[in-house]
Amino acid sequence: RYDALQGDLLAAFAGHQEAGLLEIATTAATHPVLPLLADAPSSIQGQIQTACDDYQCWFGRAPRGIWLPECAYDSAIEPALARSNLRW
Repeated sequence: RYDALQGDLLAAFAGHQEAGLLEIATTAATHPVLPLLADAPSSIQGQIQTACDDYQCWFGRAPRGIWLPECAYDSAIEPALARSNLRW
C-alpha cells in the first residue's frame, strides 16, 4: 500500500479525514511539556500556533483538536488553545 501511495501517507490520511473516517489532531510544534512554559505565555502560543499553521499547510484546514505533549495540562495553556480555536 505504501508503494501504491508513492510514500504519501499524509495524503492518504487526509483523504480518510475528508471522508469522515478519522479526525487528525495536531500537537505542539516541538513537543515541549507546555506547563513548563507557563511563565512564558507567548512561547505556549507560538508552539500551538506554529503547529496549527503546519496542520493547515498539510491538510488544507485548521485542526479541531490537539494532543497535548505528554498529556500535560495547566490552565495557563487555555488562552492559547482558545485563540487557536482548538475545541478538544
